[in-house]
Amino acid sequence: IRDSLERITKDRDFYSGVLRKLILQGLIRMMEKQVMVRCLPRDVSLVNEIIPSVRQTFHDLVQKELGQRDFWVEIKVDESSPLEPREIVSLDDDADIEAHNEEITLHKEEDHKKCFGGVVITSGDGATICKNTLDIRMEQCFQESLPVIRKTLFPEGR
Repeated sequence: IRDSLERITKDRDFYSGVLRKLILQGLIRMMEKQVMVRCLPRDVSLVNEIIPSVRQTFHDLVQKELGQRDFWVEIKVDESSPLEPREIVSLDDDADIEAHNEEITLHKEEDHKKCFGGVVITSGDGATICKNTLDIRMEQCFQESLPVIRKTLFPEGR
């Protein structure tokens, strides 16, 4: 996972595509006219760079799927409260796990404050939040794979 995360965030073109999709998905989920995008400080310029194309793609999608020609979303990057970068920690043994326990623990009430990358999108009034960080996406993948893991660990015939 560590290598994959580093590869994702270091490859600017690939990561740009990931951010574009994460923002677009958040816009579709929220269907708001005004949103604020929070990202890591290192990603601010990249997010600002892709916003116009994401905005146009979203507009075209809403027009095609819903027939709403005048639905334009206003997207701003919230630089006043950026996400905090989560360090990629290598855990080779139990001593490493103990030493970095606080860093690797994802507290539910703070799961959007530190991340490896991605975005958190908030509606203009702050009432709706879409957490689309790489951490949240990895957690979703893990949760979706639990049935396969259970079946592998605990086959029915045993």
